[in-house]
Order: sequence, then structure tokens, then C-alpha cells
Amino acid sequence: MLNVGIIGCAGHYGLAVDSADEYKTCIISAAAAPSDGTDDTSLRIFAAKRGIPFYEDWREMLEKESLDIVEVDNRYDRHAAVSIECLEKGCGVYCEKPLATTLDDLEKLKKTWESSRQALGGMFNLRWSGWFLGVKQAIEAGEIGRIRLIHGQKSYKFGTRPEFYRHRDQYGGMIPWVGIHALDWCLALGGRCHSVSALQSAKDNHGHGETEMSAVIQMELDDEVFATVSADYYRPAGGARHDDDRIRVTGTKGMIEVIDGVAWLENDQPRRAISLPKPGDAFGEFAWAVLAGKAESFALDALESTRIALLAREAGDKKCTLRAD
Repeated sequence: MLNVGIIGCAGHYGLAVDSADEYKTCIISAAAAPSDGTDDTSLRIFAAKRGIPFYEDWREMLEKESLDIVEVDNRYDRHAAVSIECLEKGCGVYCEKPLATTLDDLEKLKKTWESSRQALGGMFNLRWSGWFLGVKQAIEAGEIGRIRLIHGQKSYKFGTRPEFYRHRDQYGGMIPWVGIHALDWCLALGGRCHSVSALQSAKDNHGHGETEMSAVIQMELDDEVFATVSADYYRPAGGARHDDDRIRVTGTKGMIEVIDGVAWLENDQPRRAISLPKPGDAFGEFAWAVLAGKAESFALDALESTRIALLAREAGDKKCTLRAD
């Protein structure tokens, strides 16, 4: 069983915790402060309740603990630097997305991963949601024919955001943090991205500095499949859920879309809801792949989704189309 250490709790560190508790895929052995100004209160409480060591210096944790995987969940602009040090210390890494907030940092991380021979994965957990698995199964079963169009939506309530969200150089932007999930779905279903364009806006952001509130992305994928993504923080306070995730895939024989967690299929038969599989264990799948020595695809997928997200952000800044192949 894998020993896991956690650095920070700025995102979805609970993925490893839930996997350890429900599926027994790992043991959470230690936790550490991220030392980047982000609030680590919940991680301290978790460590105290579990009776595991909590380190004020995450580098000390790497020195003293025998860890197979480090879950990196610190401030977003520090993801790459901390992940690189973990890999260099001989630890695999399961990192919150985006894996980096600049293309230079991403390239450094990629080279370190390649030379370290350690595992690397990203927290693209929505690939293991029941609705996404159901969409993928229906497509693979030929229910909609060949894919021609994909649209993904990410809509969140704005709520209360940490101070670092006000600063693009620390937060990274809406596309790498929010839009990247839907972008990742598009790549998972439609293949490689060949060109990308985008727009993004910080209008009506409640005085939150450089925080963007809306973004759109357009991509050309393999075989002239066209994909679009929208992302926003305008979900109303009275909404039933914090998020409103949607996907629509149009094929040569039909279409499938997910709204409110329900997958609707329409082809030569009338529109109907389809049954969905049980959600998967995102961290657990990574853990089992690490144990089997077959985790390379996790790194390649996470690196590529991050690369395209950063290119999309650049295209949005420049209001242009960029080649991605």
C-alpha cells in the first residue's frame, strides 16, 4: 500500500483522503504546511484528528518521512516548483491542477518527471464522475456515431475567494483553474488539440483585482472535431449547487448531453435519460496504476491539459488563435 503525504489544502486534497478511507488504496502518513500564505487550517485539523505528523516545513516532511506519493495542493503558482522538488526527492506526485501556471514552469516539470522516473498525476477528478463515464461509454458503444462537436461548461458560484485570486501571477487565471476541467473532457473525448483561441474577462468581479469572471475557449481537435468551453463565476447564490457542469457531444448519428447530472441520449431513438455507472475513484485509479508501473498516461494527460489551458489563456490575452501542435 502506498504511503501518501499531503502539502497544503488549497484545492482538492480530499481526493487522496477519500480514496484511503473508502477504497483503502493508500495510507495518509503525514501532512505539511504549504508555506505560501494559503489557509491550511483544515489540513491541520485533519492531521490532528488522524494523529499523523504535521510539519511546518514541507521539505522536512520529505526528508523525514518515507513517502511513495506526495499530494501537492498548495498555491497554484507554486504547484510546479514543489512538485519538482518532490520528484527530485524520489517521491511520486499527485498535483492539483493546473500542474503549472506558466509554460516555462510546465516544461521544467515535464523534464524533471522524465528524468526522475517517478509517477506524476493531476487532479482531473471529473473524468471519474459517473456522468462523464456514462457519456464515454455511450460514445464508445457507437450510440452517436463519430464525434463532430463537443461543448463543455463550468459555472461556479463566486462566494468568498482567497486573496491570491486577485493576482494573476499567483492564481493563474480562470482558464487554467476552472475552464481546464471542461477542456480536459474535450481532449479526453476528441483527441489532440491543433489550434486554440479564447476570450476572458474580469468584468463585474466584485472588486477582486485581476480575477476573471468569464471565459470561452475554441479548439480544433483531431479529425476536424471542434470543441468549445465556457467558464464563469456567475452562478447565482440561490442555485441548488455550487457548480453547474455540463457537456454536450454531437456525433454523426446522434447527440448526448449532461444537465444537472443526468445524461440524455438522442439518436435513432427519441431523447431519453440513460443509466450511469457508479463514480470512479480518481486518486485510486492513479494509485493502482503506480503500483502496476503503468502510470505514464496520467502524467501525459495532465501535462497536455495544462499546456493547452495555458496556451488558451495566452490566446485570450492576445485575442488570437494559437497553434497547439
